[in-house]
Amino acid sequence: MTDPFFGTVVTFNQTLKVFAPDLLALYTWGSHTIDGILDPGALNIELDVPALPFGAFQGNIHARIWGVGLPELAQANNLSGYGIEILAGMKAPYNLNSAALSGQIVNGQIFQSYGNWEGVNQYLDFIIINGTADPDAEVDISFSWPAGTPIGTAITAALSVAYPTYEVLGAGLIKQTILAHDEGAHYSSIQSFAQAIQDMTASGSYSGVQIYPSGNEIYLYDNLLPQAAIPISFNDIIGQPTWISPTNISFSCVLRGDISIGDLVQLPTGIYPPYALTTAEAALPNAPSSNRLAFQGTFYVIEVHHYGNFRQGDADSWRTTYVATGSGL
Repeated sequence: MTDPFFGTVVTFNQTLKVFAPDLLALYTWGSHTIDGILDPGALNIELDVPALPFGAFQGNIHARIWGVGLPELAQANNLSGYGIEILAGMKAPYNLNSAALSGQIVNGQIFQSYGNWEGVNQYLDFIIINGTADPDAEVDISFSWPAGTPIGTAITAALSVAYPTYEVLGAGLIKQTILAHDEGAHYSSIQSFAQAIQDMTASGSYSGVQIYPSGNEIYLYDNLLPQAAIPISFNDIIGQPTWISPTNISFSCVLRGDISIGDLVQLPTGIYPPYALTTAEAALPNAPSSNRLAFQGTFYVIEVHHYGNFRQGDADSWRTTYVATGSGL
């Protein structure tokens, strides 16, 4: 743990709230030191990190740091409003798939922070907004989509006025839908705005335009973005992918930070008849169903959920679960 402010009172400072990599961090917790050296005495960290676009918001992020000192617990509430970054993933020699990269999974803002001291247990909890725009916060978004104007231009103009300190990215990469009539409305939150934009633009296999935050940036994307598929190694998969709807599958990997919503992924090739997965012979060592996935091909990631418990021994406690669709590919 790096704590240059240990024992001092932390007061909210607008400058330190800015997402700038050269600013000194108030606190840094992790399994490795700043120099990248494994720290066997690192504090336990628990993570529950859903990553979804504003239009499909399902709640904020939760992180817990065990074993922090009383000075930090005593002023936990003072950390509300500060920026927070979470990096996660497996490092050598624990990365069975060397291509599975660790990386940033959260670049957001602390919405709530509170400490607890129960017997010998001391821990600090964070409720985090991914990005600095609260999905439920009231904001006046005036959306005007004149006839003949590409949708990306109209969205950028609306968000740039409502969030003048943000950079809107990706407008030129999405499908440039154009209407023959004027469209416009007012929205009181970015969540309601994102849901409306998706409903306006979605059609058939086209997912519509999605809006996703990260730090002081707002990304626009859709399932037609030209991009190379990220290969998923068989060694990286936990269990078998499963259908959760007629077009969507869910699969889990060892936690990795290099795949986000809007990415294309390539599942390992090879398929085995599904009925074999339910036979007694399927449990035998080296059975084909134990060595091949029941799915193959390219899928478009629409939901990501990271789970982490650093000190928990089972493999299920450090994983990323994806929901992906094959429609339109």
